[in-house]
Amino acid sequence: MKRPRRAKRPAPKPPMSDDMLQAVAAQFRALAEPARLRLLQALQKGPLNVTELAEAADTSHANASKHLLVLADAGFVTRSQDGTKTLYALADDVTEQFCSIMCDRVSQQAADTLRNLQG
Repeated sequence: MKRPRRAKRPAPKPPMSDDMLQAVAAQFRALAEPARLRLLQALQKGPLNVTELAEAADTSHANASKHLLVLADAGFVTRSQDGTKTLYALADDVTEQFCSIMCDRVSQQAADTLRNLQG
């Protein structure tokens, strides 16, 4: 029986400097809070204001604002004014793709674990 062929992997990238690795770690720290992930998930549907985001993430307005500031400082979300309201949106397609990849990965791991338990 033939083994399925694996897709070719891209050439490995050169190692990152310590400063660059610190920057990567900072990005992951910004995502290491479930409330922030709920906010990003809500923003996958499109731009929302803080009140809408707080409701979608099941958190207070103040807490949502605090987490949105962290996400904005890390470059994951952008802010724009709509009259008296501030709208938040995902910063770019990479942010949306990263969120989708990680959610798919966790879902697959959960499905694999369940399958293994059911044996």
